[in-house]
Amino acid sequence: MSEDDVRRELEAVELRRQELRSKLANAREDVFRRKAEPFLRSAEIAHGIFCMYNHTDGCSWEYERSSGADAWCLGSEPKVKTAHRAWLDKVMLVAKTYRLDARGMDEMLLALEAVVSEHAQLKPVMRVMVLGLR
Repeated sequence: MSEDDVRRELEAVELRRQELRSKLANAREDVFRRKAEPFLRSAEIAHGIFCMYNHTDGCSWEYERSSGADAWCLGSEPKVKTAHRAWLDKVMLVAKTYRLDARGMDEMLLALEAVVSEHAQLKPVMRVMVLGLR
């Protein structure tokens, strides 16, 4: 076998390796997407209850929604985390920690949302309890 033959074979191996890496990345994204999609509603509810930022300049949620881009960034490792993805990650972490499925998470958040909507002072009180006085 000549040196040129070995180089061609090595190039073919490298090309195949890149193809396999791409397939693996796509498979990971598909797995994450299937796990995440049931929790999108929960993330929206959680954002509505817990986000304490000014939505003009403190939280990008509405901007992301109106931009038409994939605000959820359902690829498994986004380069830039959006507000949507940050809330989705929080919801999925809570669900995993407390062994909740998407339905259980939705039910819990909807119950909390009902309480928050009945008591206007609850949101600022939660902020102080979680973040402390500033």
